[in-house]
Amino acid sequence: MNYETLVFRHCEPVLRRGNPELAARNQTAKQADIILYSLFINLNELLGALWQSKYKRYKYIDSLPASPYKSVQMILAEMEESCGERYKNRFAGRSQ
Repeated sequence: MNYETLVFRHCEPVLRRGNPELAARNQTAKQADIILYSLFINLNELLGALWQSKYKRYKYIDSLPASPYKSVQMILAEMEESCGERYKNRFAGRSQ
């Protein structure tokens, strides 16, 4: 974590009080987190419903046969790549 991030995190509540635009942006970020978390949970539940034992033999997503299961795996992989491993792990920790 860099210095600017630490300062912003410390000062953000103070800044937010006098700046409605910053407060709105923070609310939007929270809403985005809720949406992404919901998507993550629902996609993982869908994976469970779509799972078939024949998928055990495939090591990579690209080698899976075309199927809804492969599509969901690809979406989750894209989420991990776009959002980052720590973000995804935070979701996984929240669902326990």
